[in-house]
Amino acid sequence: MGKIRKYICQDCGNTWERMEGIGMLSIIYHCDKCGDQKMVEATSDYKEELGNCQCGGTYKLETMAAKCPECNSMNTSPEDDVVALWD
Repeated sequence: MGKIRKYICQDCGNTWERMEGIGMLSIIYHCDKCGDQKMVEATSDYKEELGNCQCGGTYKLETMAAKCPECNSMNTSPEDDVVALWD
């Protein structure tokens, strides 16, 4: 089951929710360098890493790199624990 976390940007103060993890039909990977998100169809043989991002980073299943959608800063952190779960 995937989760939704609330993040906050330490530079501009923006807050937003971000989907993470594995659902019944899809898996969400995030780049460990720029925070870009990639959603792929869920299969029983998923991998922890998906491949390379255009920025040179690697798409990973669980990464805390989150890019602020307002100012594009990577100086972000989870504000709370899990807000919700998704399938």
